[in-house]
Amino acid sequence: MHTVMWTFYVPAGKTKVDLRGIIKSTAHNYLNISDLVKKYYGIADDGKSIVGIYLWKLKEAAERFYTPAWVQNVAERWGAVTTRAQWKTPMVIEAAEGRLVPA
Repeated sequence: MHTVMWTFYVPAGKTKVDLRGIIKSTAHNYLNISDLVKKYYGIADDGKSIVGIYLWKLKEAAERFYTPAWVQNVAERWGAVTTRAQWKTPMVIEAAEGRLVPA
């Protein structure tokens, strides 16, 4: 599996309530995307940054998904500068289900 994390540095003036509203209004966009296993949203305790963590079946699927238009649209939506990190994910631990999922 392949994991990509986008970090957005939230501009002054946006509150955690604003951020949760954006999440609620956009989360459905990530349903039924081919080869996307899971997506997590995270808001820093201080509200100054957020992350989107994506777990993909294939690195190639992630590369096809993150087009320049997608990056621009997401940066505009959050009103934030973004950075990307990625890594190979050799194991997923699903603790609640008591499962180890090797990749």
